[in-house]
Amino acid sequence: MPVKKYITWCLVLIAVFTACKKERKTVPVIDVYLAGSVNAGGSLFVAAYWKNGVVTKLTDGSSFSEVNAIAVSGNDVYLAGTINNNYDAAYWKNGVMTMLTGSAGITKANGIAINGSDVYVAGGILASNGNFVPVYWKNGVITKLNDGSADAIANAIAISGNDIYVAGITTAANGVDEAVYWKNGVPKNLTDDSSNGQANAIAISGGDVYIGGLSGNSITATYWKNDVATQLPDLSYGSVVNSIWISNGDVYSAGNTNNTGGMVEATYWKNNVPNPMTDGSPSGDCRARAITVNGSDVYVVGATSKGVGVYWKNKVPTIVEGSGTMQAVAVVTH
Repeated sequence: MPVKKYITWCLVLIAVFTACKKERKTVPVIDVYLAGSVNAGGSLFVAAYWKNGVVTKLTDGSSFSEVNAIAVSGNDVYLAGTINNNYDAAYWKNGVMTMLTGSAGITKANGIAINGSDVYVAGGILASNGNFVPVYWKNGVITKLNDGSADAIANAIAISGNDIYVAGITTAANGVDEAVYWKNGVPKNLTDDSSNGQANAIAISGGDVYIGGLSGNSITATYWKNDVATQLPDLSYGSVVNSIWISNGDVYSAGNTNNTGGMVEATYWKNNVPNPMTDGSPSGDCRARAITVNGSDVYVVGATSKGVGVYWKNKVPTIVEGSGTMQAVAVVTH
């Protein structure tokens, strides 16, 4: 074959190969993490998480324990919860446990957030006067958010730049619960002592602060954007937001409602539109504890009326056999 013709054919083959290579697409890998508790025998449940359906127990099963929150950063899995029958706060990084101190009595770990190499956990400690003190730990070092004179608890935590946001509940002098959040330790009440309030979840998107919970004497699911409340239509008699997620400007809130038939029904709202869900059982009773969004898919976790964990993907339920209450969910695309 003449040299020129040979070179021409080589160039054609290279061009075809390059074109084929460009058309080849990498298929993303999606990991789904669920967290809560798993049956360790008899009536005992212990802290655990599932990665793509494979369970990992976090304690030896000698006493009760549970995971309340999850955060995934790179290849690291962080979980916050309680261990032992005395309720001691702890967190795990890739299965390795760190005890959280601050009280000789009961401690609770309800929320977790990761910022670089720093681990933040929100919860509460029982004071000697019987009140809970809202706290957060940064790398195990405790910060109290009030002096213990008012009963209060921290339920969720989020970090934005150098700012630390904690959402929770404080009890007024007349016994009414109020929704509150702290920014760098400074409290901001979202409700007052004239009606019920709770702040159960928090999310930061851009410069906006979103908090989910409930408000009003009718106990209505509510979220606040920069302190402005939006009560969500619940089609029921009482409702609550337990988790909140922001995706592409849309506000996703997950919780539960009490419908006209007297059943507790897991629900998520996209902006102000309710999406009721059931676990597929005849009773329909179930509660939604956490929500996350990945692309166009909506993941929600919770528990059935029989105390068995369930998760929904786009409202389709999957019962997680052997589990207890599902409390947290994270979805990661690689």
